[in-house]
Amino acid sequence: MRSRDITIANCTLDRGWSQGVSIYGGTNILIEDTVISNCRGTDPADAVDIEPGTGAQELRNVSLRNVRSHNNSGWGFSMYLLECGRACGGQPVDVSFVNCSVFGGGGGFLFDAFRPGLPGAVSVSGNPHMIAGIWVAFFQECQQ
Repeated sequence: MRSRDITIANCTLDRGWSQGVSIYGGTNILIEDTVISNCRGTDPADAVDIEPGTGAQELRNVSLRNVRSHNNSGWGFSMYLLECGRACGGQPVDVSFVNCSVFGGGGGFLFDAFRPGLPGAVSVSGNPHMIAGIWVAFFQECQQ
């Protein structure tokens, strides 16, 4: 089953055990004007974790706008794309973060395990903001 046409808007998501929101794949996913706070417990405890489990899961038209991460023990926003292989669901990756912010917690934006040649784009735009953290964007484990 594929997730599609999902909107989370004008919400406060507080005290998630593992994450505030997990996106394992989907099309036309929008999270906007939402606060995600105090995620603690089972790792990764991120506000938003984008992590397809197989290369068959798409990430198309996934948008986060004006999403605020407050005091989560993990990252504010993380993406782990190792399982996508050369393409997620045979489609280019299309994920955007616009005016997203992180206040306190374990870290800002983590984009991990992107493979060279993975088609599509991940964009961070607007005014990404970070308070009480070390970095705004961090890339690691980029592999062939």
